[in-house]
Amino acid sequence: MKRLILFFLLGSFSLSATDKEPSLVSKNKVPKLLKSLAYATIRSTVLGKYNDWEKKEYKLQTCPSNFPEMPGGFFCSLLDENQTLDSIDNSSESIDAKWEGSDDVNQSLDVFEVLVSKTKSPNMSGKVLRYGEGYEETIVFFKPKGIISHYKYKDTIVIFKWGNQNELLSLIFVKVNRDMFPETVKEYLF
Repeated sequence: MKRLILFFLLGSFSLSATDKEPSLVSKNKVPKLLKSLAYATIRSTVLGKYNDWEKKEYKLQTCPSNFPEMPGGFFCSLLDENQTLDSIDNSSESIDAKWEGSDDVNQSLDVFEVLVSKTKSPNMSGKVLRYGEGYEETIVFFKPKGIISHYKYKDTIVIFKWGNQNELLSLIFVKVNRDMFPETVKEYLF
């Protein structure tokens, strides 16, 4: 009987991260979580108007296997704004080096085109880019130091929670209404 319990316990920890799903955050914990992420600032960036777009090419890099399914066909090359083709050769440390187990990441030089706004995001002073059109449009917002802060796709804002050493701690999926106020919040821990 003890062996059966031990086997069950050990087996439950061997699930791969891709089997994990974001968990629903209880309504009484949502305000504290969103306040810690400065959601009011994030909301103001999403509601901002951006213009004067210029084309840039990014390296197409899929996400490692420890990532959940991302809304909007998100590519992990967008975790760092310096993954444009112009800057890859000049960068001493690419985003590839920041991910342990990134050997399953697509390392080819396939590219995709985005539009980068010449207007920085309000309150954050980071770059803003977009790809896709109309209802399928994805708008990505960066922090001033170049790592992604959040992105919006359809009725979902995905917030990236970073640690002090620029390690990704969690992803927060916020389903929003038309005014960008949260309806449901899910969290995915790494």
